[in-house]
Amino acid sequence: MTSCRFIANERAISEFVGISFDTLLIDEARGFPNLVFSGWVAAQHKVVLSIVFRVELSINVSKVEFERPDVVSAFPDYNIPLISGFNGAVSLVGLGTKFRISVGVVTRSVIDEKEDRVNIGYIHGEQDRFFTELKTAPQIRPVLVTANGRSGTTYMMRLISAHPQIAVETSYPMETRLAAHYAKVAKINSEQNLYRDSKLNEQFKDIDRGQTALYPNPYFNYEYLQNKKDNLINRNIVSRLADANAFCAVSSIDTIYTEIAAKQFKGGARYFVEKSRPSFIPDLVQEIYGDFCKEIVLVRDPRDAHASALAFNERRKTKDFGANNAKDAHDFIDIRKELFSNVIDGWRRRKETSFFVRYENLIEDTFGTLSGILRYLDVDNSPAVMAMMIETANAETSEIKNHKTSESSKDSIGRWRRDLEPSLARYASELMEADLLEAGYPLD
Repeated sequence: MTSCRFIANERAISEFVGISFDTLLIDEARGFPNLVFSGWVAAQHKVVLSIVFRVELSINVSKVEFERPDVVSAFPDYNIPLISGFNGAVSLVGLGTKFRISVGVVTRSVIDEKEDRVNIGYIHGEQDRFFTELKTAPQIRPVLVTANGRSGTTYMMRLISAHPQIAVETSYPMETRLAAHYAKVAKINSEQNLYRDSKLNEQFKDIDRGQTALYPNPYFNYEYLQNKKDNLINRNIVSRLADANAFCAVSSIDTIYTEIAAKQFKGGARYFVEKSRPSFIPDLVQEIYGDFCKEIVLVRDPRDAHASALAFNERRKTKDFGANNAKDAHDFIDIRKELFSNVIDGWRRRKETSFFVRYENLIEDTFGTLSGILRYLDVDNSPAVMAMMIETANAETSEIKNHKTSESSKDSIGRWRRDLEPSLARYASELMEADLLEAGYPLD
């Protein structure tokens, strides 16, 4: 069962003369799912450069580069450029059975040459599983801690890494993400190496690392596979290749994390844990591992997280957590809002299989919150084990001291009320109202 639809941001599209998708469908002719699209977008006093399809932190850019005389004729009272058309495809591999893709438009003003990006809406869709679910339990199972920066992920990782049945690569700041790497390789090999000239080789670049896809397989008969008469063979080949890639990913992850567990004297470790940003990775890992995958969705009041990010950047003289892309203070809050929305959307789609944790509860009721996490993972949650974990996590180190931006974790709760300028605090609360309420946070 596959379906998709575009839901417009009416306020945003009112800035344009018109926007339309002529084609929007899920195509599996190549053996794996693609979102195929075409359409046009036109604006006054602006040159429309591209359409940006964004899945949380991952992007695909389609240039506006085709002539559309029919659009010019349809709007004779406007000075619309002849070039207003776009088309392309976005791979849906690893995005889960339910997905949401943000659609943005990048424009350049003809007056001052400034570029701007406007979110014009979302594509919501459903699709069938791509990877065959694992039938046999892996040697060691994944737990993803999905969260944004400055949300308590480092404390969560220090806490959970102390459990005798859980392995974590503990090099500060615990962001090695080995499983994410191998899962992404499985995705890329399954969708891109089959097509020498496919635009899919440019898809899903990582925004802050600029990573690109692997190159196509030089030993494969592309001409045979691309013969549309052989679609059944095509699908079978791609399906088997995908399962082989998933098997290789799981085997590699098993090998690495069992070695890590052994070095930590946790030979019987049941899980490994990694931080995960709100990208396609949680959906991808869950699709590969099926019921063997666990996810902890960690949220923090985004206004507190924003205040913490400001303090962290000021201390280290950096522009992290989205600050490098912000034009001003309000724009930085817009970026933080989008990041928080990404976490909430991922949790909303995967809430039946994930465990939701508020940073505030983790700090104010560490024992009770940790007990819930360990019950969710079905591992030892005895008082003695939890006391040892909490003591280990609270140990002060030079790295942790440098990581903190407040005197204590409890002092960091509600800091936005004193740290943010009143006008910015009001702006953040109004902008994030829906997500704040859904996550259980007060507006004032």
